[in-house]
Amino acid sequence: MMRTQFEYLLRVGQLPHIDIQVLPFAVGAHAALGRPFTILDFPEPLDPTIVYSDSVGSGTFEEDSEEVAQYGATFSDVQGASLSTLASAQFIEGILPEESE
Repeated sequence: MMRTQFEYLLRVGQLPHIDIQVLPFAVGAHAALGRPFTILDFPEPLDPTIVYSDSVGSGTFEEDSEEVAQYGATFSDVQGASLSTLASAQFIEGILPEESE
């Protein structure tokens, strides 16, 4: 099953609108650790960027522009610490489990 999931990531990572970047454990603690969030941008210029953060009990939407900017900075920090898309694909290929014979 894991092999199929890794192969799927490699396949969709080749699509022009998808970037997959691996953040290796060796990076250690980072700004987004334990705080999952999603930045939502919309094509309509009048719709501001918002952030959705999830927790065990519920989720919240953040609309304050200063707070949204902090989430954007956190995302940029994590993205900068991650492997490039090419290096991430090579990393995933390197950990593909061997097929059983």
